[in-house]
Amino acid sequence: MRWGLFALVLAGCESGVTIDLSWQVPEAVASGTSREAPGVLLTRWGGDEARPAVAVCGEAVDYAEYFDDFGCKPDRKEELLEAWVVPMPATWDPALCDEARYDDVEPTDPEARDLAYPVAELPAPTDADPYGSARVAWKATPICGGILRGEVVVTAP
Repeated sequence: MRWGLFALVLAGCESGVTIDLSWQVPEAVASGTSREAPGVLLTRWGGDEARPAVAVCGEAVDYAEYFDDFGCKPDRKEELLEAWVVPMPATWDPALCDEARYDDVEPTDPEARDLAYPVAELPAPTDADPYGSARVAWKATPICGGILRGEVVVTAP
């Protein structure tokens, strides 16, 4: 009986957070970039700084982020998801066009990658850059967990 109660309490205490986000750059927007003049998809949510997600090199982009972990959702009821396509810095290697996503870029050591492709060199998004946004609500799960699902489609300015 005690073990059954203990197992029930443990099962009830498990909380998790699932984040399932989709970022899309349609062909009409991506065609404003090329391998010779590539762009970078920047994404931002949860109040964080915009961060590079993937190179945009003339073709449509469908980029997904998925996290599933133990923990509690933030106290916020909703999140603002934002995405921009900005010009790729001249110091970055256009070979990024051949990578699946920024996080997969060699070297895989994040510190070395950040030295090779410094985020600080990315231009700040402006009103002239393609942009997309969506407000999405957290779905509460038992205890303190939550699910955040959303989609952003970047459109021309």
